[in-house]
Amino acid sequence: DMLQMKKITATILKTIGILLGGTLVGAALLSIAFALPVNEANVEASNDIIEKEGWYPAVPIVASSLDTYFHSYMPGVLDGATDRLMLHTTVNPQEENVLHAAMDMNGYDYYWHGYVSVLRPLLLLFDYGEIRTLNGMLQMTLIVLLFLRIYRKKGLPQALMVLTSYFLLMSLAMPFSLQYSWVFYIAVGSALVL
Repeated sequence: DMLQMKKITATILKTIGILLGGTLVGAALLSIAFALPVNEANVEASNDIIEKEGWYPAVPIVASSLDTYFHSYMPGVLDGATDRLMLHTTVNPQEENVLHAAMDMNGYDYYWHGYVSVLRPLLLLFDYGEIRTLNGMLQMTLIVLLFLRIYRKKGLPQALMVLTSYFLLMSLAMPFSLQYSWVFYIAVGSALVL
């Protein structure tokens, strides 16, 4: 019983350590991101794209918007409203202090806005349209890598299921939406690791 109790205690302490370590790393990454300057030209170009497309644009025609929440569930409809919020949160922190900016998040402080640690450095180099292009290239690369890994381990039928599931996700829409992309990267990255 004493050995079992030590194992449980060690597991609890390890879990608490991982949680605290993750919290510190997340806060540090967000603080570093907010310490970076803002490329106003890329922000302006990004805002122009987002404004032109509207709240719920549909692909492959991303120049027009359905402008109604009730169409947002349809295939190929992007979540322009959330992408707009993500861009705003990334480039317009309410606080001057980088740690406060990382923790405040414009009133959405009950969410962890980890995307800022990636999106803000990207906006330093690219605008929203260019980020979408990079996003599409990276997503295709990950899908090909996952396809090849499953093909080697399980065979062609299972590998083809990966491609089928990717196309059922509305692969045309995935690279165009920041909101959808984070979930895609977590899922496919986890599948590659597993």
